[in-house]
Amino acid sequence: MATFTLEKPDVFPNTTVVKVYPRSSYHPQAQVGAPVGAKVTEATMTSGKAEFTGLTAGASYVAYAEVGGTDTYLTFTVNPAAAASSSSSFARPEANGLLAWTFDPVVASGTAILAGAGTLHVIKIPVLEATRISNIHMWMTTKGATLTASENGLGLFDQTRKLIGKAAIASTITAWEGSTGEVKLALEEAVNVSSGSLYVGAYYKGTTAPTFAAAPSTIGVVNANVKESGSRFFTGDTSLTTALPSTITASGTAVSKPIWCGLS
Repeated sequence: MATFTLEKPDVFPNTTVVKVYPRSSYHPQAQVGAPVGAKVTEATMTSGKAEFTGLTAGASYVAYAEVGGTDTYLTFTVNPAAAASSSSSFARPEANGLLAWTFDPVVASGTAILAGAGTLHVIKIPVLEATRISNIHMWMTTKGATLTASENGLGLFDQTRKLIGKAAIASTITAWEGSTGEVKLALEEAVNVSSGSLYVGAYYKGTTAPTFAAAPSTIGVVNANVKESGSRFFTGDTSLTTALPSTITASGTAVSKPIWCGLS
């Protein structure tokens, strides 16, 4: 049996008793109250985390609790046991405490700049289960400089390319002008998403654009078998100033290097 540690104090506050059920018992479109079926286990949130035991490696579950009078759910998958994987297993987002990512950061040996002031750089991220997103993670290799106040943006778009969440502009500028390394920016409000694809969009305006860790790929490889409108990594709307677009309307121009990005 496997153990899973849940670290989501923004979803389940300390002292909350969180119950775990099989993922198959949870129906996000019509769920009310606890998921149907037998509870697998439960644990109390303590110091920002809860540890669940008796789970099956590789299986998906839903964590449930009533928080402030509201039914709250969070799906998760237990990382497969190493012995059950092939000799060259691939890491999953859970290995880094994330809910989703563009690709394993071990291959992020290149860099990519947010070239073109006011140009939206779009990053497609697969999400395997319905979940709740609170933060966007990137890895900055060269910080931005003299970024224009109120004219830089970082946001999250759903699979229809509609804006569903964004980081505060002031916080984004402070982080992009700050220290290199991991940049973790909170959405102004956490959002619930269903399985499918999400898009992270980022743009800058200022003297020097920030540069982020990316895979050293070429345009023909990273967007193989997809057209510009279906690209995993592309540039979208242009001439952005004080706000992200409510919907990504540009058809998209594929970019040469895919930026690494994660969600939590």
